[in-house]
Amino acid sequence: MIHLRIKQLRMEKGLSQNEMAERLNKSQSAYNRLEHGETKIAIEELPKIAEALECKIEDLLASTVINNGQLNNVLAPNTTQNQYNQPELIQNMMERFVGMMQEQNKRFLEMMQEWMESKPQG
Repeated sequence: MIHLRIKQLRMEKGLSQNEMAERLNKSQSAYNRLEHGETKIAIEELPKIAEALECKIEDLLASTVINNGQLNNVLAPNTTQNQYNQPELIQNMMERFVGMMQEQNKRFLEMMQEWMESKPQG
């Protein structure tokens, strides 16, 4: 439930939904839907969201949200805090993210190479 974490960080920074929407080049209503979990957040959006919130991607992936002084488990609401290793989970998610980005870069370079090779010489 990353949308709750984004909302928490936005509020901690003292930003309005409109300011966040502007930082992300979204309409205010589109950002509102993102923050309320009505739209899915693509993993590719995480760096831009982290930049807008002036935080690290790991901060977005934190598994807990503090709500009225209560620590609420967001990733696995029916488990206790000690039933999984948070740093390991975050590391795993980061590795998957980096792998996806590397794969996209590889595909982009292959497409560029094909384009260069198909371009008429002269």
